[in-house]
Amino acid sequence: MKYKLVLFLVIFLLSSIVTISTAEDLISGTYELTTDPSAGLTGGLEIVQVSHDRIKFSLNCGLGPPSYNQGTAEGFATYKNNDAFYKDGDCEITFSFKNKTVLVYEKNTSACMFYGNGVMCGGIYKLKSREIPNLDNIK
Repeated sequence: MKYKLVLFLVIFLLSSIVTISTAEDLISGTYELTTDPSAGLTGGLEIVQVSHDRIKFSLNCGLGPPSYNQGTAEGFATYKNNDAFYKDGDCEITFSFKNKTVLVYEKNTSACMFYGNGVMCGGIYKLKSREIPNLDNIK
């Protein structure tokens, strides 16, 4: 009987120490744009989930030669049902999370403030790291 009580207490204490991740916790991390390297496109996406319905993000991408134009967008997006939505004026970005990928869809990229000529950051981004990125500069 004492053995069962001790075992129960050990299991109870261990279960209170271990934090179980939820699906919401699993979107934070660093992602890379998946493209054909010969296309000259590069991109990165950093995500921090700040609450159950809000993410902080930093999105960057670039074109290869001859222009080497770049694009960036960062801020907060509303998160619901594995999708996050960002809107700044006419610039709209949707992030759709599935497994270890994020589909980035843009609308009105010409209205996105920090995009160079011809730059589009849309595409499929694959998880590179689950480490929480430092996005403290985004207020």
